[in-house]
Amino acid sequence: MPIITITRYVTVAVAVALAALILFLGHPGEPRWWALALPFAGWVIGPSVATYLLARRWGEPRWAAPLLLAALLASSLAAGITYYRAFVVSESSTAALALVFVPLWQWVALACLALAIIAGRGWARRRTRRDEPVARARSPHRRARSRR
Repeated sequence: MPIITITRYVTVAVAVALAALILFLGHPGEPRWWALALPFAGWVIGPSVATYLLARRWGEPRWAAPLLLAALLASSLAAGITYYRAFVVSESSTAALALVFVPLWQWVALACLALAIIAGRGWARRRTRRDEPVARARSPHRRARSRR
């Protein structure tokens, strides 16, 4: 099974689990709740969807998609543990802040990883260009100037 397909399945599973968590914690019976919950759900679910979209876009080099899949799995596992501790184990009144700060750290980590992949792709392109033999002939205009 291709890496991108696995990434898609993991992304859907994470998105469904996070949507279920938001519905479980919220009050979906109130119509006003939906107006506030949908943008918030985008904030919480966004890092996993963005990771999939980056993996799909950056299929080359071959190491980018598996790296993004590993990042998706690691961040989802860490988020799951954090959400469990915040909403099941903890009885703190500030536990809901986990839904603000966990996605924030996921977005920051994803941005750092994306910058690293961009740098790695640029380095690979320069390395490829440097290794290719390039026959640089002088232009005829330079020859004409040098004869004068």
